[in-house]
Amino acid sequence: MNSVMLSGAGIKPVVSIYPNWGKILLNDSVTLTCKVEKSRSYVWYKDGDWIRQYSDVLKLENAQEKDGGNYQCQIPGSERSDPVRLDVQSGDFILQAPPTVHEGDLLNLRCHRSIKFLKSRLKARKNITLHKDNQFIKYSVTESPVLIGRADKNTSGTYKCTLVNEPRLSDELVISVTGK
Repeated sequence: MNSVMLSGAGIKPVVSIYPNWGKILLNDSVTLTCKVEKSRSYVWYKDGDWIRQYSDVLKLENAQEKDGGNYQCQIPGSERSDPVRLDVQSGDFILQAPPTVHEGDLLNLRCHRSIKFLKSRLKARKNITLHKDNQFIKYSVTESPVLIGRADKNTSGTYKCTLVNEPRLSDELVISVTGK
């Protein structure tokens, strides 16, 4: 993601997420960073409410469902960043994508399983299928992100991950590509 850092009036920070997934499972960890000109003071908000955090980095370790929400940051004299949505879900299996997808972005998706699930079903480490609009895209045996390609209007659609031989373990999401 490209961002422009400005000083003086009109500063608008940008929140980035690492890893860049808009949805994570319980007990996953994620780091949010307030990208803006260096400051001595940072203010973080979740769902519009102030959070006691004063650094440019907000770490969510072993995330719980209550950690899901819209995150923003701000420095003195700046406006708040645009909100970035983070969803924390219970369960064993999710399809992950970036929180936003713009034309020209490289789009990666990941079929992600919980640690608890992986430990309980070692054989299930393989055999994942990925579909777009009910059309097969990829067969995978790992949790590595799958490169879909540079996003354009044709990239928009409904994506679905399924664990073969366990069809109840599937997740889908709609990706809408927006202009830059």
